[in-house]
Amino acid sequence: MKVNIINILKNKENFRVEINKNFRELLLGKLNFNEINTISMKLTIHPKTLKRKIEGKSGYSFLYKELKVICDYLEIKEGEIVNNLTKIKTGCNAFWIDLPSLEIDEIFVEGVGYYVGDGRTKTTTKISTVNKEESILNSLI
Repeated sequence: MKVNIINILKNKENFRVEINKNFRELLLGKLNFNEINTISMKLTIHPKTLKRKIEGKSGYSFLYKELKVICDYLEIKEGEIVNNLTKIKTGCNAFWIDLPSLEIDEIFVEGVGYYVGDGRTKTTTKISTVNKEESILNSLI
C-alpha cells in the first residue's frame, strides 16, 4: 500500500518544502515588489528573505504554511501546491525526502510497532532501543 506523505503531514504545517522550477517561475511571474512586501508582513519575515525563498536560493526553503499563505494570496489551490512539491523535510535536523510517497508494508508496520512498543519514541536525537534480545532485533533486519 502506498500512502501520500503530504496527507500524513497535512495537519502539521511546520515542515519545510521545495517546489519544482515551473511552479517557482509561476510564483515569480505573478508577484511584484509590493505584493512580496505585503506577503512578507503577513508572514513576519523580511521581504528579501521571502524573495530568496521564492527564487530558490541555496539555504532558503519554505515552511509549508508560508507557501500556503503565498498561494492563498494568489488564489492558487492547495492541490496545485501539493502537485508541485519536489521535496519535504520534517524537522530541523531531518533529511530531505525526495519522493512524495512511502511504501508501507508488513515489515514497516512491524518495525514501527516494535519501536513504539519499546517505549523509546520520545528520544530526540536518534532511533534507539532498550531491548537487547538478539532474536527480536534480528527479526527487524
